[in-house]
Amino acid sequence: GVQTAAQIVDALRAGGILDATRVTVVSNAQRADQHVLECRAVDLVDSLARNHITSPATLFLRQDVAQQITSHPVEAQRPALPAV
Repeated sequence: GVQTAAQIVDALRAGGILDATRVTVVSNAQRADQHVLECRAVDLVDSLARNHITSPATLFLRQDVAQQITSHPVEAQRPALPAV
């Protein structure tokens, strides 16, 4: 997720997800050095760098993301997110 954050943001935009969508990033989950970051999708890349977030990390989109999808709801029309 961290290494491909810019590609993930681009894929979200192409899929109709708005830049204002909230993203939660959990790095080093279940460890003493776990870090949780919340930001908007548009700020993801800068927020990761500014907060020194490194892999392993998991990215979560807020549950209300379904309400923000544009008028192209057909799954086949959305580009696949890059593998993380």
